[in-house]
Amino acid sequence: MKKLLLILCALLGTVGAMATDVTVINSSQDATTYGSLSSGTFTTNDASGMAGVTISGVSSTTATYFAYGACLGFTSVSSGTVTMTAPEGYIITGYTFTGRLNTYAAVFTITPSAGGEAKALTTGGVVVSAGGLTSQTASFTYSCSSTNSWYIPSLVISIMSATAPTVNVTYELYESNGTTLVNSVVKTQEANSSIDVPASLNSKTYYNYAPSGNIGEEDCTIKVIRTLKDGVVIATSGLSNNKCYNIRNNRGTWAVGSGATDVNSTVELGLAFLSSDVKQQFAIIGYEGNFYLYSVGESKFAYVDGNKLSLTSVVNSAVAESPVTFQASTASSANDEPIIVTIGDQMYGVSTGKSPDVFKYNYANDGGNSSLIIEAGDFDPTAALDALEKYFYPTYFITYKVVDGEDNQLFISDAVGTTLGATITTLPAEYQLTDFYTYNTISKTISETNTTVTFTATLKDAPLVKFTSDATNPVWYKMKIKDANYPTYVADENPNVTLPTTNADDETVQWAFIGEPYAGFKIINRAANDATLVLGSANPVGDGASGGNTYATFATAGSQAYEKWFAYSSTYLTGGFFLFNEAGTALNQRSNDNLAYWTDGYDKGSTFTVTEVKEGEDLYNALVEQLEALNIGTGLNQYSLTGVYAEYTTNPAALINTLKGKFTDENKATVEDVLEHYTINLPTAGFYRIKGKTSSKYLAAGMASNNKFNMTNAEDATTIFYFDGTKLTNLSSGLNNGLRTDHDNISGWAWVISEPSTVSFVDGNTNGGYGIQSRDVYIYDNGDAATPSADRGTSASMVNGNVRYRSWQLETVTTLPVSISSVRYATFFCPVAVTIPDGVDAYYVSALSETEATLTEIDATIPAETAVILTGDEGSYNFAITTDVEAISGNKLAGTAAAIEYIDGAYTLQTNKDNSSEVGLYPTAVDYLAGFKAYLPATAFSSEAKGFTFRFSDIETVINSISAKQNGSVFDLSGRRVSKPAAGLYIENGKKVAIK
Repeated sequence: MKKLLLILCALLGTVGAMATDVTVINSSQDATTYGSLSSGTFTTNDASGMAGVTISGVSSTTATYFAYGACLGFTSVSSGTVTMTAPEGYIITGYTFTGRLNTYAAVFTITPSAGGEAKALTTGGVVVSAGGLTSQTASFTYSCSSTNSWYIPSLVISIMSATAPTVNVTYELYESNGTTLVNSVVKTQEANSSIDVPASLNSKTYYNYAPSGNIGEEDCTIKVIRTLKDGVVIATSGLSNNKCYNIRNNRGTWAVGSGATDVNSTVELGLAFLSSDVKQQFAIIGYEGNFYLYSVGESKFAYVDGNKLSLTSVVNSAVAESPVTFQASTASSANDEPIIVTIGDQMYGVSTGKSPDVFKYNYANDGGNSSLIIEAGDFDPTAALDALEKYFYPTYFITYKVVDGEDNQLFISDAVGTTLGATITTLPAEYQLTDFYTYNTISKTISETNTTVTFTATLKDAPLVKFTSDATNPVWYKMKIKDANYPTYVADENPNVTLPTTNADDETVQWAFIGEPYAGFKIINRAANDATLVLGSANPVGDGASGGNTYATFATAGSQAYEKWFAYSSTYLTGGFFLFNEAGTALNQRSNDNLAYWTDGYDKGSTFTVTEVKEGEDLYNALVEQLEALNIGTGLNQYSLTGVYAEYTTNPAALINTLKGKFTDENKATVEDVLEHYTINLPTAGFYRIKGKTSSKYLAAGMASNNKFNMTNAEDATTIFYFDGTKLTNLSSGLNNGLRTDHDNISGWAWVISEPSTVSFVDGNTNGGYGIQSRDVYIYDNGDAATPSADRGTSASMVNGNVRYRSWQLETVTTLPVSISSVRYATFFCPVAVTIPDGVDAYYVSALSETEATLTEIDATIPAETAVILTGDEGSYNFAITTDVEAISGNKLAGTAAAIEYIDGAYTLQTNKDNSSEVGLYPTAVDYLAGFKAYLPATAFSSEAKGFTFRFSDIETVINSISAKQNGSVFDLSGRRVSKPAAGLYIENGKKVAIK
């Protein structure tokens, strides 16, 4: 149906004698021309959405005035008759018009044709509508009188619809015999239009459709005959229990069969070349509206088994949940129209990359998933139908009963079908509440038609929560949801249960569970001071599928529809559980405000954890246990006692033994005071590995996805950091922790060369765990095993959120891995003293001129902050951190622990660009200087040199005599040329020699 929305506004305007376009102007959009006005007649164009409608009869239309950016005005429209005429073949089915008044009194009378009601308008904005029109022409008369002729009310006309005459067409779908009616649809169409079969009648691609008849100017019936395409059986009405079929893959002459094997594991259904083998024949057994795939060669039913199909001779729940359905395939093919075979909720087809390809899980709607079902022969379905009959209508039944230790019934199941001779040993998992009870085992053989089997449930010593039969002496708990929010009773609010992120540490956050898990229980609050108030709600769901504005609240018992709760284990948090009402709806965190409902599943946001509220001697013993569990000591990840208890930091057992098992008010006060006087030991400057307790992985160099720090299991240089008290510097890269910024907005973590972010370690309140603060955010371990990384979170998350923010562990690093490359040289700079390992020599530049640099060997230990050149075979060497030694004076080399921006004129370790076989110190060409490396600053000597080439690249120790006649210059170990060497150690031809 085409629609026209046309607005003509009559407003006060100036007079002008000319024809003009009629344009509706919107103050927020460009003007749009809907038609033209000339000699009192407006004709719509294509822009209006309905071309060819004429509107005539508005008086004095030769003058126009655009006002207020809204509409077109006319002068002297005090009375007249407006006629609207649709083009040939169309009728006007409705319109509206509005009389609008200005500040002066006026009477605007409108009388519509065809059933409309005359209205005398004396207030602005009244809309009068006319309906039921069936003619090509519609009209109305209007008149206006005003006490001031200069203020004439405006007139708005809107044609709501103009359409061609319609007829009712009944489409009837028949089977190929032409007599069996499948379905019918009545559709309204324009008279004399073309046949348009509804999609619901011709959407199956496995049929050819042949409509017959014509659509004229009267109601009619169009008959559609569908014919199944050759070689394909699709419609369930086309399948027969007395036939068997081949299921051929649409990519070639492959067909489904039993006994195939892929490269990974043995499966019972696969693909082989289509043949007459009975192992490729399947019955599609129809039973009570469903169809099941039955292997004729194996006499077994197919069922979904993980990502594959398996076969079984016994109908079970897996078979019952794996019915066969068919749907159209959109894959193009030169063959007959293919289908998608779905068994259970999984599609099956060719799996690429297997040998041979198997009939297995694959989501793609393509040729590999597309099949043809082709009749292969007759089949006797008796055995298959008997097996289905026994499952769905068993002869033998078992009822499971659960009792407590005093034989009180906790639960009884509905009767469940079983088989004669079946042996029952354990209570089925669906009837167990394993987080609260343990269950006995039995041995019961089914020999009677109806058998009741009883199991005894024993309450665990430490269930998730303890239930009491009434509110006389309940066990109170502090609850948390999502490990972040504390459900709290607030009497003067509605709803009266809120979810703050801080623990009120009073009775408003204490809850008890009255009843028992199987029968359902009620939840009360200690601060309510009234056991008749219970947690519940009027409705089980809110105003959205994923939770809404129906909240759990406290009210008098019996006043709300849903007051009984059931607890089920949650794996999202240790010791976590869900709370469901009788409608099967879980409580969920709704922002930080209230407890709402969650109907699209349940996750961490629906997970509760509890901590029992201890009192009296129980509280005292719990406080002592808390003190015992505190990791007191002088090392990292430990706590030091402060104040008067400081002396016990090195011997906490001496304090605990004086308090343990000695409950008095004085001792209780002492324990509480001790628990207020401890502080975590913070790291001093040094090298560390930083491990997240959530993922058990180390913070590492490099970036993971989404601008997050990398994390890994590796214990190498990439996971070692030097902490100087303000920043972290990675040993492998020399880069510092920082934040990548987009203008002034933080966009993610980054390892940076300059402007590092200040880092501080704080107590994570997780018994030895640290929080790591950088700028105003905290680093947290995301705990993702597949893509481990560290992201950033808010201060509130660190204090009250998940332990992944607060459980970083520090490991002191005692040896530093340093690599020497195949050129057999490296530079090194370390802020702490290190011992030189075997196989490595270390040198510093003791003298420097414009032509040569003198290297002096360092013995045993490299002092802190000493830049050196290392020599040795290619490999990684461990430099043990040691106590500081006396500094070396006169070293011309400089060094940096953190990578720094390029220094103009600096010389770094490189291969000579003019001779790749030479290695030495040459002017750097990089943008920055790497961390934990040495370099030669240009300021160390007065003139520029092209570089300094090392001349003893193959160092060996040779003990022999050397005569003055041997060729080659001789140098002492300080690099000075010696013309007549005496006995001692020298360098000759690049080798270390001893002259006796």
